[in-house]
Amino acid sequence: MEKIIKEQITKYLEKTSCISNNQHGFMSKKGCTSNLLESVGYITKALSKRNFVDISFLDFAKAFDKVSHCRLIHKLKAYGIKGNVGKWIESFLTSRKQRTVLGNHSGDWTDVLSGVPQGFVLGPTLFIIYINDLTDNLKSVHKIYADDTKLLQEIRPEFHDADCLILQNDLNIISEWSKEWLMELNVAKCKVMHLGHGYINHEYVMNDGNTSLIIAATDIERDPGIFLSNDLKWN
Repeated sequence: MEKIIKEQITKYLEKTSCISNNQHGFMSKKGCTSNLLESVGYITKALSKRNFVDISFLDFAKAFDKVSHCRLIHKLKAYGIKGNVGKWIESFLTSRKQRTVLGNHSGDWTDVLSGVPQGFVLGPTLFIIYINDLTDNLKSVHKIYADDTKLLQEIRPEFHDADCLILQNDLNIISEWSKEWLMELNVAKCKVMHLGHGYINHEYVMNDGNTSLIIAATDIERDPGIFLSNDLKWN
């Protein structure tokens, strides 16, 4: 049944083009390769014009576990997934319980209020629906593979401050989105990479819910399927 529901939802999402074209995870004809090619294409074009590129790699803590069931159900309805399919998914999510067992002792059963079931066919599809509007209002170029999100911004020397501000504003938008939808950014694991010779590195900050922290700079970072370095080499 779960596989049938998943196929129905996938066909509906493809027909209606509901899912962002920048989502490369769990999508037909997309994957790590398309994510890499689009990103590198943007970077090389900017560098060929003697401009620079800043990339922000974002990390969500336990992303699949943080998905709020009631908010996910709200989004499913907003995307038109209603009727019997919507009711089945709601039952699938809200009928789950858990308890702690230690040796011969066990705690009380409690309702599971968040998290898409990993290891289940439908889990990844529900997750990409939940985070689909994450990038709706961003101005920078962005690529997503499931929860792996990166923002790319071309930095023109003559418009350095304005271009850097575009990326900073987008980071602020993502911070606010994360608070609203109960997703947790792991700012300590977020990174920024500066590409281009002679570039004066700009510092970016991100709010972790309590305070604003400077995002650490890196010369090499994991991207889905590879490690990308600031000299555009990858392994």
